[in-house]
Amino acid sequence: MNRTSAITIGKIAYDWLWDSETVTVTGTTSSGTFLKTNEGRVVFLTTSNHYGPVNLVFENNFPQNWENGDLVRVSHDQDSFIFHSPIEKYVLQIKSIWKTPPTPVKNISTNEQSSRLHQAAQQLSILKDREGLAPLLTAYMDHKTPLEFDSEWINSMWQRIQALGKAIKAKNITQIKFVANQLIGSGRGLTPSGDDLLSGLFFMHQRWFQDADWFNDLKAPLIDQFNQNTTAVSSTLFFCATLGEADFRIQEMADVLMNDELGMQTQAINLARWGNSSGADIFLGMVLAIDCFQENKG
Repeated sequence: MNRTSAITIGKIAYDWLWDSETVTVTGTTSSGTFLKTNEGRVVFLTTSNHYGPVNLVFENNFPQNWENGDLVRVSHDQDSFIFHSPIEKYVLQIKSIWKTPPTPVKNISTNEQSSRLHQAAQQLSILKDREGLAPLLTAYMDHKTPLEFDSEWINSMWQRIQALGKAIKAKNITQIKFVANQLIGSGRGLTPSGDDLLSGLFFMHQRWFQDADWFNDLKAPLIDQFNQNTTAVSSTLFFCATLGEADFRIQEMADVLMNDELGMQTQAINLARWGNSSGADIFLGMVLAIDCFQENKG
């Protein structure tokens, strides 16, 4: 049986699938299905309008019967991909190829940026409650040491994040690698909290603070560590972040913190919908980047 769907596909997913003869079903969630490509990276099939570099957003006829481990053959022409599963063939007609929008001009006062950072931190803290790194958001924003938490893990993460910030400000590459390696794989789920924090940090650097070009030397060794020590999904998203590519909810949150012509509306709420705690964890990485790389803080 042939099924046809129009899709919006992220540019990185497009390139990886173009070079793949087969993909493997590696996981499913309530919002979609993960496929591993020949690159060893993961693309995400979904019906939600969540555009991103590795997402395929289906308008209809979403694959329903695939199971983990299924091998799906891939063919293509200029305007479509075809997935050949054992039972059905899916013709995916490319409606558009999504790319992360260009970075706007930085234009925000110190006071306005601080207001937006605190507003988003408070919203994410409430929405995510005690999930992931959410308990640390307001403490980091206010430069206060939080009370000891019942969780040994959250206490250790606080110490690591503080150490990472100090190492970045000192441009201590060796110490940054040491602390980052402790963060990789730390947490639960397909994208552990430590991974998400680093993805937020590196995305924000690549999009907004490229003048700190010394930081680029960390990309290759940390990509290797991600490949070895965490999930394929998380490794994929970190790789994209080092290129300045991310889900549109992450990009919109980052940009509204740096340009006051972009209205502060529902960005934090939208980001909170990213994973279980991932939105809060990624946001803390963005805050860390602003704290460490932004020179003019008034």
